[in-house]
Formats: sequence, structure tokens, C-alpha cells
Amino acid sequence: MNLLYEIKDSILWLRKSDNLSVINLKKEAEKRNIDPDRIIFAERLEKKEQHLARYKISDLGLDTFNYNGHTTTSDALWSGLPVLTKTGKSFASRVAASILNSLDLNDLITTTEKEYEEKALYLAQNRDEILK
Repeated sequence: MNLLYEIKDSILWLRKSDNLSVINLKKEAEKRNIDPDRIIFAERLEKKEQHLARYKISDLGLDTFNYNGHTTTSDALWSGLPVLTKTGKSFASRVAASILNSLDLNDLITTTEKEYEEKALYLAQNRDEILK
């Protein structure tokens, strides 16, 4: 929500899991004076090609914590979408960092919430940095 507030032209694009999460996140956005329509919930697609095409029209993948993306991170990177992650101590919280490290994309690995948010904000405000 902090990033949506700071980056006025941004949207948050999430996979829709259930209606309750849609309702709760949109209510939370309203509470924070963020247009709830800036949170997009994507339905599951049957064809993998369609799913992967979504990554190509995105600017930056924001990895989850403390259970990092595994296949999701690989799919995003394979499609050309940079992914920002916060690494932790458990196996599940280090997978995305391991993938990024193996691709020499260490600049996309953070270790604290503050660093993660600051890096996401920086990349959003300096989109040309994402393309490097």
C-alpha cells in the first residue's frame, strides 16, 4: 500500500485466489486513500502461454515474503520481468534470492523490509534502471 501511495501511476496486479481477499484488499486501499481500482485481480488462465504473456506487460515483479516465489519467479524472469525479493533465513524465503544470484541479478535481492520498499520505490521512479 505504501508503494501504491507513493507511485501515483502504479497498479498492483495479483492473482485472484478468492473473493474475500479481493474485498479485504480493496477496503484496505480505500482506508489509505488509494483508489481500489488500482489493485487488479487476475483470473487463472488455462494456457501457460497466456499466463506468461502477462509478465511481458509488467514493469517489476514484487516477490512475496516469507514464502518466496519459486516457479513464479522463474516464469517471470524467463519472460523478461525483473523480480525484486527480500531474502530470509528459511529455505522458502531464500529461493528467489538463489535464482536471482545464479543470474547475477544481486541488485534485486534485499534483506530488510525497509530496503525492499526503498528499492521498489527507486526502481519505479527510475524505470530505465530496470532495463539495465
